[in-house]
Amino acid sequence: MERWDPATASWLTLKQGVAGDSAYYMDTTVHEDRLGLYYYRVVRTDAAGADAATTERAYGIWDSWL
Repeated sequence: MERWDPATASWLTLKQGVAGDSAYYMDTTVHEDRLGLYYYRVVRTDAAGADAATTERAYGIWDSWL
């Protein structure tokens, strides 16, 4: 699991695992940011060591007052 870091213009690895591991992950470093928009992706590495992004999503958390 990776999150885009605009400050470094690169993907930051948040969690690593093997296929079939838990499908749930909470990014606790940003979960209280009510105005932020974050980009995440899941990357699969094959037996040859090549990476491929399998899922990319953008998430934001907004309060009801917005």
